[in-house]
Amino acid sequence: MIRKGFATFVLACYFLPNWGCAQNSTLDAQLAQWRVLLSQGAREQVIDSCNRLLHQAPGLPAAEKAAVLTLKASALRLEGQPDAALALHQQALRLRTRALGAAHESVGNSYLNIGNCYLETGRNPEALQALDHSRRILERRFSRTDTNLIAVYTSLGEGHRLQRRYTRAAYFWNKAAQIAHSHYPGHAAPVISATLNCAALHSETGRFDSALVLLQTARAAMHAAGDTLQTRYIRVLNLQATAYARLGFPEQAIPLWKRALQLGDAAPDCPNWLRGEIRYNLGQAQLDLGDLFAAELNLQAALPFFAGEPFSRSRVWNGLGLAARYGGDPERAVACFTEALNANFEYGPEYAPAFENAGLYRNLAGCYLDQKQFQAATYYAEKALAMLRNLPNTSADQAACMLNLARAAQQTGDYPAATQWLKQAQTKITPNDVGLQFALHYQSGQLAMAAGYYPQALDACRNALAVLRVAGPVLVNPFPYETVQAYAAMADCYRLMARQDGGQAAWKTVLDCVRQAVAQLEDLKGHFEAEHSLPEAQHTFSRLFDLGVEASLALADPVEAWRWSERFKSNFQQQLAWRALHWSAPGSLPEQVAAVQHARKR
Repeated sequence: MIRKGFATFVLACYFLPNWGCAQNSTLDAQLAQWRVLLSQGAREQVIDSCNRLLHQAPGLPAAEKAAVLTLKASALRLEGQPDAALALHQQALRLRTRALGAAHESVGNSYLNIGNCYLETGRNPEALQALDHSRRILERRFSRTDTNLIAVYTSLGEGHRLQRRYTRAAYFWNKAAQIAHSHYPGHAAPVISATLNCAALHSETGRFDSALVLLQTARAAMHAAGDTLQTRYIRVLNLQATAYARLGFPEQAIPLWKRALQLGDAAPDCPNWLRGEIRYNLGQAQLDLGDLFAAELNLQAALPFFAGEPFSRSRVWNGLGLAARYGGDPERAVACFTEALNANFEYGPEYAPAFENAGLYRNLAGCYLDQKQFQAATYYAEKALAMLRNLPNTSADQAACMLNLARAAQQTGDYPAATQWLKQAQTKITPNDVGLQFALHYQSGQLAMAAGYYPQALDACRNALAVLRVAGPVLVNPFPYETVQAYAAMADCYRLMARQDGGQAAWKTVLDCVRQAVAQLEDLKGHFEAEHSLPEAQHTFSRLFDLGVEASLALADPVEAWRWSERFKSNFQQQLAWRALHWSAPGSLPEQVAAVQHARKR
């Protein structure tokens, strides 16, 4: 998910020289020097300088003290401490209101700063309230086409995007873009930032092709302008990678994220949230490819960057939960999803994000399905579905809940209920949603297989494979994990038919499907960076090796059966070895869970 991409541009409001705050020319000059230092990444130096000034001159006039507090808050926010920055901005607001009046432009800018801090901590309703207050003050002070309004319109767009109000987000971002285009050339920083915001919105709403076009436009403008702001270029890479990943091409996205990560770690002006965001996105892409160990490493590395941002931290815990679940450890997955929920409730239930919590409840339902705890699975899936029905733009998420409910009903033998849930899910899924289309056909095949309708089950599996096929020539399969699943399901179905038929032709078909599935599994493993992911993925599909043994024995080929058995045994030994190494390593996930729980008790 693209998050807080507006921050690089909005931070420009901190460096505006005329906020009506400092009347003393010496202080003005000093603050101007510190703003330059802050733009160069000297955050700690600026914080120390502000602290010394506040200590040495306790009698500063209110407006001047507010200017110093605002600069210190800017540095703290860049340091990844939005809560501390928020407290200082609120103090500055009180000082300015008393000294300059509630309608002064600097008061409006204080509300803007407060709103941005709320956005970074996920308190979106409070953010929108503060930002709207800022907008009203600034619109009274400036004309509706003044450049001083760009920052507040940009932040309002981001706030509405985070609330999934895409029409309102587009409204404010378009206003910001219109002002920028009317005052600046196409290669100017405000125009580039507006283009990036539009690209982010297009990506968020599924218009990935147009998002990539906008990003190419932004890159060309940056190149033409000789743009040296590293953070803006890093943001472009992050957005481009996100668009490619959401189009189903994580192999193209991952090199871009790696480049962004390399640049971000070397750039002094790159904020912590962006470094964490890139690690999170990279981990999610590796998760989609089934590279579970590499994904877990990047997700763990992202956690410290979000120490002061519970909602961002929740997303990382959610990713770690998915890695654990896909790795066959549902109990650890439940622990991670629970940590994610706890993080979302840190500010109190009134600020808990409903959409994100619904997703976590849905993931818990999946874990309990894996553990065959169908009552708990049904409870969490229904809880998630009830929440999503009250939220806009959630048809796909509702469909995912319905698929979970169908699976739970099937596993308990309630085939009519399972069929009804699948029919409801079908009405929510769009043709462009490849993942859910695949899941619908796959789950339909599982239901038909359980009911003994093997031809229908095979048709559903073939439909699932057809959904995954990309038009035109491709160098790599963008859906290797799902392809293995589909072939494995077909092999299982043919096995059931072969047991009834008993003929060698049926068992040969089983073995053909197993070989196709294993070939796809090898292709899947070829994309992994972390060698520890190899046995993990093979363990996930260990059923294939059982089918290979059974089919070979049915075909009176004990040598081939022995080969299938040895492949599974070798994989199992590798898995035991790397698990022992992984869990003894410093900074492992169980230790991080314990550290978070200990910090909460304190």
